[in-house]
Amino acid sequence: MIVGVILWTTDEVLNWNILPDWIDAYAQLLVIIFSILAGFAVVISLMCGFSIIAESAAERAGIPNPPTSRRLRVLVSLGCILALTFMFGLHKIDQHRQNKRIARQREEHKQRYYKHQGILKARIPGVVAGFMPDVLPSLLGRPSGASDAALAQLLNAVHISTPLAPTVSVIIPVESPYQYCILKVPDRNRHPRPPESEILSRDYLIDLPKVWERNTIGALFKGKELTVPHSRRGAFFDTWQPSAWGYIRDGEDVIGIVMLRSTERLN
Repeated sequence: MIVGVILWTTDEVLNWNILPDWIDAYAQLLVIIFSILAGFAVVISLMCGFSIIAESAAERAGIPNPPTSRRLRVLVSLGCILALTFMFGLHKIDQHRQNKRIARQREEHKQRYYKHQGILKARIPGVVAGFMPDVLPSLLGRPSGASDAALAQLLNAVHISTPLAPTVSVIIPVESPYQYCILKVPDRNRHPRPPESEILSRDYLIDLPKVWERNTIGALFKGKELTVPHSRRGAFFDTWQPSAWGYIRDGEDVIGIVMLRSTERLN
């Protein structure tokens, strides 16, 4: 019993993962049951001690010892079995209710996720239409102070005007030695009044570190319609949060991808 308690405590508290998975599922229940049995054992031992003292006193007083009833022993054994069965049943009921609660929370999270994603997708056409010729130089690798200021103003306006106040970023292809550049407005919480040189943030990427994102963005710049599964996180995509994206075109060519990503926590 003592060894079991030590192993379970080490496994759960220190997160050493000593016990196999099939033991983890019932280790806590077994520790609780054996702890209760140990408590019963202590109480029974005390009662037995007092009984021995009482029997000794009764024997000295000449009081005969009544025979033990077989029926009573059977009832006590059945009572112990029923108590253990009842405890196990309560544990399974608690486990069932906990699983139902987790499933309900996941379903609510899923519904809110797709609701927010739908809101952002509905805004994409209007956002893409806002990329007028005055911001194209910053997207075509010929940035100027005026085009950067216009693009920063547009991205900030989209952030403020869109429901859920999503973060807004744009990824564009650039010349070697880099492959892509992510454009976004600096965080206003950390930089309420950024200097003129930091009005538009540029994060250059030599390559995308994850293969799935590399293939996805490469296909998107070829004009293909793709979806990114939930719970994917890369340098540009992060579908742990509701997000939507659209193409920025110069004629028939895709010159950039604009991303709206909700910042509202869903859990």
